Amino acid sequence: MIRIRRTILLFSVIIASTFVLYGCNKNNKEEETTTSNEITTETTIETTSEEVKEMTTNTTEEIITEQTIESSSEEETTEVKNNKIKLHSLNKDSYETEEKNADIEIDIALTPQFLVDKVINDIAESGIIVKIDYVKTEDRTIIVSFKNDTANVGSGVEISILDSIAKTLLDNLPIYDSVVYRNEDEAYESGHIELGIDEPYLSR
Repeated sequence: MIRIRRTILLFSVIIASTFVLYGCNKNNKEEETTTSNEITTETTIETTSEEVKEMTTNTTEEIITEQTIESSSEEETTEVKNNKIKLHSLNKDSYETEEKNADIEIDIALTPQFLVDKVINDIAESGIIVKIDYVKTEDRTIIVSFKNDTANVGSGVEISILDSIAKTLLDNLPIYDSVVYRNEDEAYESGHIELGIDEPYLSR
């Protein structure tokens, strides 16, 4: 009888130990699962944060790029108010440079060549013929080359002609900073003025 009781008691202890060990293992697994979930959540949060930062940076760069393009586009547009331009030309009595408003056609392309032609045509009304070899641009500089057989005039009138062309160009074309004069693609030289091949006659 005593032996049977001992056997039952031993059996009960074994069963109880088994339940205790099972419970510990289950708790450990739950803790491991919870820790794993926390790590995964933290990783997901960090990844999401990095993606948001990257998206924000890309969006900001796109906005800046668009603003830069818009700014450049606005800078290259010359606004003509009331279809008038500032024209510098010769006073028909004193031959000094004077400024006046000149009418132009609607939707005309306001280019350096157009403005130079406008000035020399107005000067021609004073009886002085100015012959142009070419007009071109390099970066933010306008280059005007004269023909060698342009009328020979005094120093005062020559300066007035050069001033009229340069001021008309810079007043109406804000995207350019300077005007260079040449004689048939060589350095500008007359009996009164000498300039280097790339020396600006007038700058902002």
